[in-house]
Amino acid sequence: MDSSKHTLRPSYKDATPEQLAKICNGVGPSWAPAPIRKAMTMLSDWFFNSASWQHHDFGYYIGCTEEERAEYDRKFFEAMLIDCRQLPWHKKANGYSLSCCFYASVRVFGRASFYYGQDYQPL
Repeated sequence: MDSSKHTLRPSYKDATPEQLAKICNGVGPSWAPAPIRKAMTMLSDWFFNSASWQHHDFGYYIGCTEEERAEYDRKFFEAMLIDCRQLPWHKKANGYSLSCCFYASVRVFGRASFYYGQDYQPL
């Protein structure tokens, strides 16, 4: 993609804690009820560093094109796999399985939660 066509991509590190609290709503689709997202987030915390889903939520919020969505999903999957490598042996199989499930879910159902636009959504 020609980045000269877009404004500078907002950076996760430049977001305020208040902005991140609104953007990073937990694991699961933005349209899912809060109790479902809370349960999925708690499950996720047994296996993954919360940064993986928080950065993914941030990417979906700033959005832009389908190419960016694929990039955000790929980075999310890679972050989960890195976290799985650090797990104790008895959690690894479940962590890797959950990684694949989460990745497949965002690829198939993520469009509904992604911001599509001509440019990145500002913070």
